[in-house]
Amino acid sequence: PIPGLGGDDGSADAGSNSNPANNDFPTLAQAAASQGRKFHDPTPHLSYMRNLQQRQPPRTPLERFGTGYQDYLQAPLQPLTVNLESITYEVFEKDPIKYEWYERAIARALRDWVDKKKPASGPDGKVVVAVLGAGRGPLVTRALRASAATGVPIDMWVVEKNPNAFVLLQRHNQNIWGGKAHLVRTDMRSWRGPSSTSSSDPSTETTYPIDILVSELLGSFGDNELSPECLDGATHLLNQEHGISIPASYSAH
Repeated sequence: PIPGLGGDDGSADAGSNSNPANNDFPTLAQAAASQGRKFHDPTPHLSYMRNLQQRQPPRTPLERFGTGYQDYLQAPLQPLTVNLESITYEVFEKDPIKYEWYERAIARALRDWVDKKKPASGPDGKVVVAVLGAGRGPLVTRALRASAATGVPIDMWVVEKNPNAFVLLQRHNQNIWGGKAHLVRTDMRSWRGPSSTSSSDPSTETTYPIDILVSELLGSFGDNELSPECLDGATHLLNQEHGISIPASYSAH
């Protein structure tokens, strides 16, 4: 509290600070006009700074997301050797830009698939989409949204090695995704790829390639968390003729 602004007795009025329009936080013009009058501000500089704080424009989504992380040196994550906590995934998912652009990229890829009449790799004629390192599943949600928006059906595969995150993926698949995703709990480097069982012989599994491989192993800042060490072990699962990776490339900067 600023001393001497509470009234004639000199006591501070805690409630008056909640109204930026009152005289507790005068502008420079108001302060100059009040010279010689009853009102006296013993700390004009502090009052003016408070006035500026009250009149700041609202923060943008990007500024709100980055609050607490500016100029702060953090220990690098090691998601390959350590299973990340849910709060860490939550921080990733607050990114206001990345997942929106992932959805746009997937939608554009699906439209391109239809426009160019590329053959789909799925046994039922669907475009095979696989999210590797799905975490809590934000990219899966975006891929399904892109499929619904474009009207292109997809065969959705989700790979995640973290057992704690996998439990939540199962819940999402049941309550949010309507059972549209095939969940695989394994290291992507040891995954054999999408597979289907024969109707005539259920014991026989047939694997098929991935059309669109989606991953966010670069980290929010492109800081190379698991790429290319892990992703390189799964790129052989891509359709060698038409398959694409989102992202297709990146540059360290």
